[in-house]
Amino acid sequence: MDSRFSSNQSLFSAAKSALTCEGGWFKRVLLLCLIGFIPIYGLIFVTGYIYEWAAGIINHTELPFVRKINWKRTFLAGLAPFIVGIIIYGVFTEISLSTKDVGIPFFGFILTFLQVAITVIFTGLCLRQTVYRRFSELWSVSSILSVCLEDMGGFLSCIVLSFIISFLTSIVMVILFLVILIFGFASVADPQIILNVLKGDLSHLLSIVVTLMIMGLITAVIVSPVLVITNALIVALVAVWIARSDISADRKFYAPAITDGNAHSCTTDTYEVDNG
Repeated sequence: MDSRFSSNQSLFSAAKSALTCEGGWFKRVLLLCLIGFIPIYGLIFVTGYIYEWAAGIINHTELPFVRKINWKRTFLAGLAPFIVGIIIYGVFTEISLSTKDVGIPFFGFILTFLQVAITVIFTGLCLRQTVYRRFSELWSVSSILSVCLEDMGGFLSCIVLSFIISFLTSIVMVILFLVILIFGFASVADPQIILNVLKGDLSHLLSIVVTLMIMGLITAVIVSPVLVITNALIVALVAVWIARSDISADRKFYAPAITDGNAHSCTTDTYEVDNG
């Protein structure tokens, strides 16, 4: 494994280093944001791109974040994580709504902690699926549990760091949304404009709608890089933790000896570095 991901570094430092160590990484983030605006396909593709990169940490190929894009393979790599993410979010949203009146102290915090823990576990399984290119690896729960038992401290660190990163991202997004919303409403809150709209002046109504749409687009453009970086950091956290712990766990998660043509598909000779 690259020395940047040695146990001498904190999980967060190693994950951050994996993302930012190459020149042009932020330009690639912006490109992913642009692709992400493509309905459905874009979100799955961005997810697959991040997972393929993070899987390179686990199988010790250190796949570069800035690389040539294999569109089909990257899209397929993102299918499982994307679907699993939607399911986890949907299940816990339903649980949260159906138990909002439960009088258990700190129940919301416990539920959030459980959601993050399950997300970390399934992120690990999705990374294994990405390494081996087999959807059946999503059911290899014993592989990720062996890593958890070997390094419970690292597992808890992943949960705490993922929670903190997500929480800070939420705060940033709320602040950005409020600032843009305030400026947007300030630009259309002229009393005369509102009076004309109430009188049925469609031209002024159209101007308000267009202004709000522009504000929404600006919000999406600003928030998108934050979300991509957040997702990349969290997935990298899990990948670094697994890569470190798997060595002492007798490689129960990633076994280089398993060579069926799929286990080494994420390699630096398969993906070229994109210097542009």
